[in-house]
Amino acid sequence: MNEPSEIEALAKLADGIGRRDEFESTLRSLGRTAVPAEVLAQLLEKGPVDARPHSPSLIVKHWRGGYGLGVSYWLIGICVGLLSSLFAWFITELYWMEPWSVTIQLLMLLAPVISLCGLTVWQAVGVWRSAGWSIAINRRTRRTNFWAYAARVMTLLGLISQTPALIESASELEEMLRDGFLEMAQRPSIFPDPDDPTTLIFEGDITVGTGYTFRQQVERYPGLKRLVLRSDGGRIVEAEHMAKVVARRGLDTHVIEECSSACTLVFLDGQARTIRPYARLGFHRVSNNTDTVDEQVAATRAVYPRLSDDFVASIVATSPAEMLYPSNDWLLREQLITEWPIPTADDFTFIDADLAPLAPAVFDALQTQARNGDSDSAYQVAYAYALGQPVARDLAMSRALFEVLAGDGVGAAQSALAEFYEFGVGGVSADAQWALFWAIRSLQNGVTSAQMLTDYYQGRVPALQVAVPDLSLEVVPEFGARWDEPLALGTDVYLLEAGDRNLVWVPSAGQLGLVDPGHLAPNTP
Repeated sequence: MNEPSEIEALAKLADGIGRRDEFESTLRSLGRTAVPAEVLAQLLEKGPVDARPHSPSLIVKHWRGGYGLGVSYWLIGICVGLLSSLFAWFITELYWMEPWSVTIQLLMLLAPVISLCGLTVWQAVGVWRSAGWSIAINRRTRRTNFWAYAARVMTLLGLISQTPALIESASELEEMLRDGFLEMAQRPSIFPDPDDPTTLIFEGDITVGTGYTFRQQVERYPGLKRLVLRSDGGRIVEAEHMAKVVARRGLDTHVIEECSSACTLVFLDGQARTIRPYARLGFHRVSNNTDTVDEQVAATRAVYPRLSDDFVASIVATSPAEMLYPSNDWLLREQLITEWPIPTADDFTFIDADLAPLAPAVFDALQTQARNGDSDSAYQVAYAYALGQPVARDLAMSRALFEVLAGDGVGAAQSALAEFYEFGVGGVSADAQWALFWAIRSLQNGVTSAQMLTDYYQGRVPALQVAVPDLSLEVVPEFGARWDEPLALGTDVYLLEAGDRNLVWVPSAGQLGLVDPGHLAPNTP
């Protein structure tokens, strides 16, 4: 047999040669027990595929070890690494590009992991078999097998080094799948307002697949003009998909109770952004495992690009476990809301039944006042008092204020503020609990009068717990019944001065105790 024909015959039959027994079987089929060294050298040089008229695919050929060791280990190895990275990047970009259904998202989670495992095994098997082919030929030609064995060792080390990463990926995948299936059972409610077909209502957490479902609902109702939100937040990527739909359709956004965390991304892409009185927008730092302040600022800025530096700094200072609820003044100054919250008839549902007949006149007065741009603080107080508190001790003042508002109209705000202030001062002197409340707030947070008004307006405190003009507070580490005997409570005691009264607040078992110093028994709070 001449050398060219032998090369051709070997090339035709050597596609699957990766083991020594296969190699020897091929030689026997040619009637030979050995092949001249120069023939095998030419075969190795040209590669067993070059002379073959019908070559298998690259995938099959590499799997069988049909490529030379250099091609299998280096060229295909580099290509596999690049392909894995490119595929993962493509899936990530595709995931963020459009909202997807839950099923598609689960497949997107599975695809990179499965492809990485498959490519890793395919690459390792191909290199291993190619090394086996090289070892078999080198034994016949008495060449060194160093590189073949080195390739096998490096392949084994590569598999071992990638095992922890694969286990971690599988664990993360399991966690994401588990969370995804749990969230599927907690889907939000998305439905048109039965009283207004131009309004879509969104209630609940923003879970996996919410962006896709939201887009479908919006497309079902082409006449939509407004989106009403009530949500504590959820997944940022889904919220961003929702925000894109809101911006593309030019919808107005409105909050009736609370819109926090990821929900604010949807709200901020509305054309006209309004909130109902007492509604809250909640912000916190982005949870992305960043350590430095600069990284946290950059991450927050990426999510909220339109916010001022001061606002971003306040958000960064708020951990993901907490929530920052800016005042309405702050929201308006940052242009996060496009107008001051104007009351509607629905906002008078908290009015005491005895005051209900006056509601229409008060509502008209407040609405006119808000539109005329009167004092924000005066408006807050007047409106808060107009809503009233169905408590016996507040009823008289609420009724009086209702009558003032109903009679004087727009000019009622300043008089309401004056009456409120005067009554608040008297209330503090008469009720130590009010003084106690604001003393604690002042000690912990440095609360100002403006913050007191804001808190009151936003419904976080009961009525008449706002103005404490002559309240001072000091921490007394040790305090006794006769001003010289310490209380054995194991904690600090706070001395409150409210008007002409001296009070003592003693934290005990997580509760507040308020007593008059003159009535203290020795070692007794």
